[in-house]
Amino acid sequence: MKNNRERTWCIQLIENFETIIRERALSLETPCMEILSSDKKLGNWASATKTMGISKTLIEDYSWDVVIEILRHEMAHQYVSEVLKCTQVMPHGNEYQRACSILGVHPDYRGASTACPPVTPRPAEEKAHAQLAKVEKLLALAESAEEHEASAAMAKANRLIARYNLQLIADKTPQKYDYIQIKVGNKQVPAWIKSITVIIKEHFFVNTIIISQYDAKTDSTFKAVELIGNRENISIAAHVFHFLCARLPLLWNNFQKESAVQARERRSYYLGVIRGFKEKMDAGEKSHPFLAETGLTTSALILAQDQELQKFFIQRYPQTKLCRTKATKIYTASYNSGIGVGKKLTVHRPITNSQGNLGHLLPRP
Repeated sequence: MKNNRERTWCIQLIENFETIIRERALSLETPCMEILSSDKKLGNWASATKTMGISKTLIEDYSWDVVIEILRHEMAHQYVSEVLKCTQVMPHGNEYQRACSILGVHPDYRGASTACPPVTPRPAEEKAHAQLAKVEKLLALAESAEEHEASAAMAKANRLIARYNLQLIADKTPQKYDYIQIKVGNKQVPAWIKSITVIIKEHFFVNTIIISQYDAKTDSTFKAVELIGNRENISIAAHVFHFLCARLPLLWNNFQKESAVQARERRSYYLGVIRGFKEKMDAGEKSHPFLAETGLTTSALILAQDQELQKFFIQRYPQTKLCRTKATKIYTASYNSGIGVGKKLTVHRPITNSQGNLGHLLPRP
């Protein structure tokens, strides 16, 4: 059983390896893949035997996106030896950093380390965390205030976030980009989840992509939404995403009790709530003449101008495709009721907890 499990992991690693080189049109030879039993190394590349190893402990204790980062790290070593033909160089020197950029290795995984990077906030980000604290206070006010005051607090929080991002672009402030992956389904992504990702991208200053990810514990794949941006925006966007996902069933339960509708109308109601919330967010943008004229949002404008974020995104996903959502049956009455509720919906509750909420949401120890 043990050997079968490790064999399955090796097959998955080779599949990920081949996907990475195919997306980047690289000519790396597929290595002999092995699972390392040592706790002292996360991964290893042996050029003499063309063998690549990934730590068993890493696979057992971390989510697969972390495993792939270590895989990319070792592939960069392979690239240096096989493509750049460099043998007498520093292990993580200039040639290696060049290979990391080509292979899309996350900046936090480009050094020599026997431990995965921490996921708690870095001290150097104190100014950004102060900004998050202001937003958190406003959302806390939105939780305790009456409807009008809550909407005003949320609108002020949105303006604060927008102003902060505009200033980053204007000042050309160096930023640390990151990603988080949020599991949203086993085989398919519900239409209402896709609608939420549209809101997140259009109003919360992060790029979004829906991916398939592997789970080593169950030897299965699942769908995840990945949010990509600077760490402050990711923290806020992830909070909004989880808030909306958690609020929908509560709103539906109340609606179902009051209206005695059938369970099959739940999806229509969900879509209506998200539609109403989007209309509320869009309305807040139309107060700016330029945004009203172009139909763009502040988030869309900033994402378009943030060339470093675009570069980070393309390094992670050099090839993407647009998938159309299939038409779904809509129960008009439930959908319209949802729209009305969504227009009154206000995001609240604290963004951070005692340990911080930055980093990857798929669990790491």
